[in-house]
Amino acid sequence: MNENLDAEKLREYIWFTETGTKYKKISSENKFYLGEFEGTGIYFHYEKNFSTALDMKFLATIKIRAENYLIYADECLLGEEQLKKYKIIFKKIPRDIKKI
Repeated sequence: MNENLDAEKLREYIWFTETGTKYKKISSENKFYLGEFEGTGIYFHYEKNFSTALDMKFLATIKIRAENYLIYADECLLGEEQLKKYKIIFKKIPRDIKKI
């Protein structure tokens, strides 16, 4: 990914791609939480210079409950059964984004 991209612009891009609506920054203890859309909590677990993982440690940071979850990260360390149990859709971070 082009490391010159601003993290806020990435959040706006992910939000719009998933919802078709304009992103509005919200206040949350979890810096990766983008917001809720139609019952789905959306998380963009991104660190500019580090690989991120959807794992039990990350799940423990989720305090805002939703019907379902959409979580972006570099890799997923949870099995299919855990994803189903917690109603999570995992998406790999598109680190090949060059320009927004």
